[in-house]
Amino acid sequence: MPKSLLYKFFGLGKMPEKIKQTLINDQLIYLEEGVSFSIKYTDYQAPGRRFYHKKSWWVAALGFSNNFFVVSTQRKILINMAIKDKKFSQLKFYQDQATLLIKFNSAVFNNTTSGEIELRFRVENINPFLKFIKNYNTRNC
Repeated sequence: MPKSLLYKFFGLGKMPEKIKQTLINDQLIYLEEGVSFSIKYTDYQAPGRRFYHKKSWWVAALGFSNNFFVVSTQRKILINMAIKDKKFSQLKFYQDQATLLIKFNSAVFNNTTSGEIELRFRVENINPFLKFIKNYNTRNC
C-alpha cells in the first residue's frame, strides 16, 4: 500500500526519533511509517466512555526489534512493550491480504476497561512481521 497522503504532506505517522533510535540500537527488524490504519472498539467500556461499535481511522508508524514492539500515531504511543512481556502474548495477530490485524481485550493494558479492540494496518510488506510473530509463537508455546 502506498504511504498515506497525511504522511507525505504533513509528516503524520512518523515514529518518534527517540523510539526509532531505541529500535535501531536493538537490531531493528521492521519499521514502517505513514501506515493507514483503523481502530475498532467493540463492546468497549471505560470510566466515562462506552462504545458498542466505534471505528476511527488514523495514520501510524509500526515497528519492532528483537525485544520491543511499538505502534505510534502522531504524538501518541499506542503500544510500546517488550516482546518478553506477558501482555504481548495476549495480542492476537492475523493477516487479511495486505492487512495486518491485531486484536486484544482492552483489559490487557488497563484493568478498568473492558471490550475488544482491533487494529487494522494496511502495510506494504507484511511478511517480515508475520515471520517474526510465527517464530515468537513457536519459541513461547
